[in-house]
Amino acid sequence: MICRTQLADTTACTNLNITQPSIPSSEPDSDLVENIPEPSNVKSEIDDNEFCIILNEPSAKKPKLEPSNDEPIFSFNHPSAFTLKDICKKLKIEYSHGAYKFWSDIVFQKIISSPENIQTHAFKSQNIFACFSQFFTGKSDSDFLLYYLINTAFRDDLISTGVLSRLEIDSICSSNIVSDQLLEFVAKFLPCRIGIYENAILKKFGKWETENDALITLILLFENGFYSVVLDLQ
Repeated sequence: MICRTQLADTTACTNLNITQPSIPSSEPDSDLVENIPEPSNVKSEIDDNEFCIILNEPSAKKPKLEPSNDEPIFSFNHPSAFTLKDICKKLKIEYSHGAYKFWSDIVFQKIISSPENIQTHAFKSQNIFACFSQFFTGKSDSDFLLYYLINTAFRDDLISTGVLSRLEIDSICSSNIVSDQLLEFVAKFLPCRIGIYENAILKKFGKWETENDALITLILLFENGFYSVVLDLQ
């Protein structure tokens, strides 16, 4: 048995039965012509490996895969007129068709965690309640009324828990800082979902589980100390 190792990535082994000729001849005997098969890209299974050297092919490099984007995406639905009327009733403000028209300017359908481009309404305010007023009346001039009503309800809720002292509650409710605790209360009180983009990160308040996609969703941008209503996300 004669094994020939090719100087390539593949190996070929050939079994030859050679008979010594009785009379020398200048012409090669056709029986002595080796029939060497062409190299194959498929390795053959060899029973006797004692005299065969197998050169293993280098493993092919796998293409580098880009990391998958695991950022959650939430659906966005425009509220019905009935939903807006119900919230206005709870906030003790008169419903206006201007609110429904205001929502029609919001064109995105999906809420993504890290959008490359955020388009907002031209109106910007340091008072988040002015933006809340836009959502529910179509205008920003009901901000003080909403602040008073929501802040009063927030205060009553803190008192009912019995965790904080009256002095601590007064300090929280009189602060001009919009705290996460206040936003969580607003989301529970209306009810709604609130999302605020700040430093390219979406901060979420309220229930954001899939089954709560039907909840009214308020999406804002907080940038350079000003709040504004988000109209489009890309």
